[in-house]
Amino acid sequence: ALFYCYVLSEIFENYEGIDQLINIEDWSVSLTGGNGYRLPTEVEWECIASNGNELLYPWGNETPDLLKANFDSTGLDSTNIVGSYSDGKTESGLTDFSGNVAEWVIDCYFDTTSPDNINPLRLDKGRDKVTKGGSWMSNAEEIKIYSRDRANPADTHYNIGFRIIRIKKIK
Repeated sequence: ALFYCYVLSEIFENYEGIDQLINIEDWSVSLTGGNGYRLPTEVEWECIASNGNELLYPWGNETPDLLKANFDSTGLDSTNIVGSYSDGKTESGLTDFSGNVAEWVIDCYFDTTSPDNINPLRLDKGRDKVTKGGSWMSNAEEIKIYSRDRANPADTHYNIGFRIIRIKKIK
């Protein structure tokens, strides 16, 4: 996922003045300034999925159903075509924040119930990363916006994908 962001920034560097936010020497990521592509932080992902509102799911607080998300109750038992669940879109029209595939975010996984983890953003190397949104294997509780899981990014995961964001400089 980070390499994809790196390549995308390289491709558009000369056309749109894109900055490189990913250092492939050590896989560090610039979170401030810049004008390029990267994975969202956990907080950014939640804010985009909820449109800045206190919602349980991207579409609101109604229980998920077969028209809103691909999760364990759909019985599909695999991923589906992106955008297949338009009833589950965010207020901004973005789809697939809940179910289908979980999504990597840039944060390392730490227990957020600890008092010293008020803002869970941590970029330590060699740790599991946070995944958000749940997948087709997740239950209704696990596809809620504020639900989180963890996985080792060095392993192959057939139920995890990624969503990239573009950071744009404000002049």
